[in-house]
Amino acid sequence: MTTNSEAPLFEVTRLVKRFPLAGTARILGRRREMAAVDGVSFSVASGGALGIVGESGCGKSTLARAALRLIEPDEGAIRLGGEDFRALRGADLRVARRRAQLVFQDSGAALDARMRVGEQLREPIRAHGLVERKNEANHIAEQLERVGLAPSLVDRYPHQLSGGQRQRLAIARALVTEPELLVLDEPVSSLDVSVQARILALLASLRRGGIAMVLISHDLTVVDQLVDDVAVMYFGRVIEYGPRSRVFQSPRHPYTAGLLAAVPASEVVRGFAEVPVGEVPSPITPPAGCPFHPRCPIAVDLCRRVRPALEGPKDLAVACHAPLDMAGRPKS
Repeated sequence: MTTNSEAPLFEVTRLVKRFPLAGTARILGRRREMAAVDGVSFSVASGGALGIVGESGCGKSTLARAALRLIEPDEGAIRLGGEDFRALRGADLRVARRRAQLVFQDSGAALDARMRVGEQLREPIRAHGLVERKNEANHIAEQLERVGLAPSLVDRYPHQLSGGQRQRLAIARALVTEPELLVLDEPVSSLDVSVQARILALLASLRRGGIAMVLISHDLTVVDQLVDDVAVMYFGRVIEYGPRSRVFQSPRHPYTAGLLAAVPASEVVRGFAEVPVGEVPSPITPPAGCPFHPRCPIAVDLCRRVRPALEGPKDLAVACHAPLDMAGRPKS
């Protein structure tokens, strides 16, 4: 599913990642498995930005890691710049990874506590042979200034930086390879509001510079500021996909409307009635039919029996047997 007419820079098709369930008995030599990512497709054009939203545990972070092969997916296709990303091995994979970088949610854990700021950036520079050694210091200073950090911080350790500085360092480390795509997993969730604003301004600046982005977040107000298109995930699947303005202003899936209604009054929330939602079912024993039906106030009998597919034109794609109308209200 794509909402951009340009040839995609990054394209994921029917990606699946399963994990064995601990403590379950083997049946015919195999343990029971849970699909954390279950047939997800999306694409991002050069310079474009996609937001992936949903509650904690819906599979967003697993999707990011599987899409960049930090963990190997079980099924599906991944193409980066038209190249089969899953087929790459060794040196070819290392070269391709320069083009797509992941910024982790917890910058404190992602950075090596034993390495100084300068060393954090020098490591990928040398791993990829980006510049001559005599030019490393200047290149590191340029990357720090690019994200608003003073070059004088090169000798500090991560614990000597503020949370916002650590996040900027994590972004600088991703940018040092001059990637075409950044995948950002909850990049501002652990920061206070004022620091969030500065990081978001930095990301907006990088977007204007032509870097494509996949922004993963549970915070819809953050996503609203940066992306063109939105994919809403639930139970490992995309259940709504389309342009940000359409999804946020006229949600078709009751789950999307519930997420938006939970956001404090803002420009994101408009034009639809609140849809209450309850507790998330266990992924170990998922409900039959639509996995959202136990929480959905407008579920019909078909919802309890048949899992809906993501269908519709590119600007109205929704996986729902009883989608909301264009005003975000249940159809009468």
